[in-house]
This record gives sequence, structure tokens and C-alpha cells, in this order.
Amino acid sequence: MLGRRSTGLAVALAVVLSVVVSAPIANAGSAPQSVTIDTHKQLGPFTGTWTATGALSDGGSFASVAATFGASGAPTFHTLHVVYRFTGTEGTFDIRADLQEGPTAENPDIWYSEGTWSVVAGTGAYASLRGQGRVTGFVDQTDPNYQYADRVYAGEAHLD
Repeated sequence: MLGRRSTGLAVALAVVLSVVVSAPIANAGSAPQSVTIDTHKQLGPFTGTWTATGALSDGGSFASVAATFGASGAPTFHTLHVVYRFTGTEGTFDIRADLQEGPTAENPDIWYSEGTWSVVAGTGAYASLRGQGRVTGFVDQTDPNYQYADRVYAGEAHLD
């Protein structure tokens, strides 16, 4: 009888240990910190500029990698799903932004721009960059010769 109990206890202990050993180990990366990325870019196939403070302290240029507009023809807005590649002194990182844009009440040639962002790739020092947050800004179309977007990407970021 004692042998049967010992065998049952051994099996139960083996099951518990296998669950504990196969559980994912907590990430030892850095803790998320606030980050703000300020951007300025002329509309179209042009390169923009960026500066970051907080979790990242860098700056450089950025350009569109992919962009898709949606809800075009909606009465008061459209959506923009875009991936930007940011090039800095430490490497590159890609941000996907999902934006809603539409004319402001004050001036139909100045559009609000708001939505969410997340880091989707990185190289160099940014290879393990993770981050996400909110986007706010505007698109100024008042001058037909120079139309641009100023946006702020605010949220949290960390390196894994």
C-alpha cells in the first residue's frame, strides 16, 4: 500500500515540476519608460525629421515604408495605416500607425491627425525595441506648394 502512495506522489510531483519548468521565464529586459517622438514631414514621397526624448534619446530622418488609405469619401474623415522607418544614430526602427484624419472646425485645410502606434521592427541598438502609444497632430494643407504633417507619438517604450 505504501508503495502505491509513493508512486502516486512521485507522478504528481513530476507533473508539477514539468509545468513549472516549461512555464515561460519572465523577460529580463528594461522596464517600460515614457517616450515622446516629435515628427515633421512634407506630404508625399519625402523624408521627414524626428527627435525623441524619454526612453529614447535620438533623432534623425524617417520615411514611409508602406501606406494605405481607407474610408476615403467618408463625409468627415479618412483613415491612414502607415509604416514609417525611423533612422537614427543608433540604428533604425519601424512604427506602424493607424490614424484617423479629418478637417478641423477652424480651417478645413488643416486636418487633425490622431490614432495609435506600435514598434514593429528594429535594427542596431533598436533591434529589441518595443513600444506603443497614441499619436496626435495635424496636417497643414493651406499652402499648395508645401503641405506637411506634424505629429507627436507619445507612449511607453523599452528594450527587451
